Amino acid sequence: MKQALTIFRRELKAYFTGPVGYIFIFVFLLFVNFFSLYVMRGKSFFEMPIAGMREYFHIFAGIAAFLVAAITMRAWSEERRENTFEMLLTLPMKPYALVLGKFMACFSFYLITLALTLTVPMMMVAFSPSGNEALSETGFWGLLDIGPVVSGYAGAVLLGALFISFGMFISSLCKDQIVAFVLTAPALFFAFMLGIPRTQETMSKFLDRFGENLGEDIGAFVGIFSHFDTMASGLVRGADILFFLVWIAIFIILNIIGNERRGRTNANVMFALSIVMMLVIGAVSNRLFMKSDFGRLDVTEDHRYTVDEITSKILSRLDDTVSVKYIVSPSNKLPPELHQLETSVRDKLESLKMVSGGKFIYTVIHQEAIAELTGEEEKKKDDPESSIKERLLKKIKPFPIEVNEGDSVTAKLIYSGIEISYKTKESEVIPQVLSGEVSRLEYDIIKYIDKMTREKKPVVALVAPIKEIDPQQAQIFMQLGRPVPPPDDEYEYLAPYIKQDNFDVKRVKLTKDDPLPAEFDVLVVVDPEELNDRQLWEINRALVNGKPVFMAVQEQTFNYAMQGNSYGIQRKEITTNVNRILEPDGVTVGKDVLMDADSTNLVQYTQTPFGWMPQPFPDWFHMHSVIKGDSLNFKHDVLQGIPQLRYVWGSTLSINDEKIKQNKLALTSIINSGPNCWTAKLGAGVEKMSDIEAPEDKSKLKRFPLGIILEGQFKDAFAGKSIPEWPAEPASPGRPPKPPVNTPTDITPAPGKLILIANARIFNRNTLLEPVSLKNSQWTYAEGVFFLVNCVNYLNPNEDLRDINKLKHKSYRATVVMDISDKNVDFWWAMQFVIPQLVIIVAGIGMVLYRKRRREAYAESLGAE
Repeated sequence: MKQALTIFRRELKAYFTGPVGYIFIFVFLLFVNFFSLYVMRGKSFFEMPIAGMREYFHIFAGIAAFLVAAITMRAWSEERRENTFEMLLTLPMKPYALVLGKFMACFSFYLITLALTLTVPMMMVAFSPSGNEALSETGFWGLLDIGPVVSGYAGAVLLGALFISFGMFISSLCKDQIVAFVLTAPALFFAFMLGIPRTQETMSKFLDRFGENLGEDIGAFVGIFSHFDTMASGLVRGADILFFLVWIAIFIILNIIGNERRGRTNANVMFALSIVMMLVIGAVSNRLFMKSDFGRLDVTEDHRYTVDEITSKILSRLDDTVSVKYIVSPSNKLPPELHQLETSVRDKLESLKMVSGGKFIYTVIHQEAIAELTGEEEKKKDDPESSIKERLLKKIKPFPIEVNEGDSVTAKLIYSGIEISYKTKESEVIPQVLSGEVSRLEYDIIKYIDKMTREKKPVVALVAPIKEIDPQQAQIFMQLGRPVPPPDDEYEYLAPYIKQDNFDVKRVKLTKDDPLPAEFDVLVVVDPEELNDRQLWEINRALVNGKPVFMAVQEQTFNYAMQGNSYGIQRKEITTNVNRILEPDGVTVGKDVLMDADSTNLVQYTQTPFGWMPQPFPDWFHMHSVIKGDSLNFKHDVLQGIPQLRYVWGSTLSINDEKIKQNKLALTSIINSGPNCWTAKLGAGVEKMSDIEAPEDKSKLKRFPLGIILEGQFKDAFAGKSIPEWPAEPASPGRPPKPPVNTPTDITPAPGKLILIANARIFNRNTLLEPVSLKNSQWTYAEGVFFLVNCVNYLNPNEDLRDINKLKHKSYRATVVMDISDKNVDFWWAMQFVIPQLVIIVAGIGMVLYRKRRREAYAESLGAE
């Protein structure tokens, strides 16, 4: 080892005694940071700061192929060019010491370069909240999940070692370093890119002409991306580590054998056989690594790659076996990017089987989509699975996916669906399972198992306004012989989405004819309008009785109108009266409008006879905010999977901390405004833009509480008073009134929970960026709906359902967009693109001056002699 260290010191010193090493580091950091922070997402990181480094590692690895080729190209070819190679072999050193010494020197230079990229995670930590009161529990790292960052850097270390061992092997075969670079860089870049599904798909289409699945086999043999990407995502698998270690060892051994062959008889033949043998060992190892994990370590903060405890709990308490059947097209009938789909699904199903104690079994059934294409039924009498297939094909249908064929894009039908059966219950179906859905497959399966084993669904009472047509207008329609238009329900999407999480939703108007159900588990009140005394009493009774309640309230809505060439706004005040039951508990909803200097444009979609038509409104009025970053308590369950929230025409909350403390209520802040906000008193008339400009005194700009959770025993706002009577309601024309329902009036105080949001428009259909489609839901467009579903799950008293909801967000962690509007962007921009480069330049110049002074001192000493 002492010999290797001698070579190591000699080689590492050579990188920094000349300008080449500094130039390499300078150019590499410049390219990696530029492409990662400015090009990868189509936007600058400072415009869309995402708390994660997975994409950064992808760019780093691609560019590292060229850096490593530049580092290793002179490892042996330079020795040959300067005729020092033979001299090295005559030294009293073992060939392995020479190879290990050079390898350690190249590797150390690579690690120094890699260490200089740590300014990127440092920047993300600086932009993540750590001292914000609402997010104090997030700890030092804030929004950044440090586990995938650490595992990503570990993967980068192994990837660099593999690249270096290969580059040194190629350099040992070349006499010119330029030739070594030209051979190494494309080979490494190709090997890395080959593991990317799109690249592998293109290559497979070409190579499959020469043999079935030839492209897939070569991709599995050469492709590096999948092994590196797994580590960059936060999952450290023993198979991936062994993949890198085996190939590092193979190329180092070949390098040693190549050096030892000098001057031996038939050395070239033996060396060629050694190469073939080592490649065979590598290929066999690859096959072995693909079929087993050899252990795994999930380093993500929420352990999203580990079977959850709630999964084990639900499976272990089953009193019968759950049968899962996965019907999928054969691998050779799937597009190349889906060739690993069956393996991924099998792995997930196998992990569930292992923790179930024998109560979870699965079967994989292959089925081609030919029958669906031709319209013929495929029946094989000699196939024992034919009856099962016939039954499954009635529930699981093939679906089209886009396939690139040459210069055209065609649709291909494939099967990939799951049926879940339990006892005699009606089976549940997951109709489509693609690569992107495998990560949440555990949640989907457990959700359906829980649904089939649950005797009763939790009941959610939903109170949201439905705009009935004016009775006089309805009478006119009837007199004209035209059908009366149906009521306009701007909150029609709330109930279907809540039902998807195994809830029974009862939509009520909260009137005498349509009161709250006798039994319910969660009360949801959205956008109430002028609640009467009895309605307030009903909501207050639910709170006092310990029923979990969600309330989204705002005291105004707006219409936009053109005034000449500019917009004006007209405010409609809403007297909700909710403060009458909230104020005793220490919180009230403000009547002033929240204004945000960092407002955004608003696009409302309105349904017309021609379809959904967009109505864009500019951000001049400062009433359209996007709440994100440290304004959202991402660590709380209600905000899991929610990247941001639109806040339109909302109010603020006034919190009386002293009264809350006296009432022994626990308060949790979940939503706050941005830092540059103020409140405005707007009249009922049309306002001009000049009337609502931001205050000149910037000290008046601050954060406001917008959403909170209160827990404890709530006050009875009607204590000592008689129960209010229901007001009389006129019957709608042509519609008989519903028979009255007796509502229980007992009050039994118990601790409860209240989620209060000073905005209801975030749940309104017309305020979404695009209409919500249940068939093709978009998280970005419907974040308000999913936020409400999270709140209902959190309030739900059933512990298992709450844990299952957490499982959903564990399997799909939303991309967290940090808010850096109040951070020192210029400083961190300089830290990525100016300061490191200056340090490298100064260090290089310093080394040049140091060596010059050494030469001059040496020359003076010779002259003196």
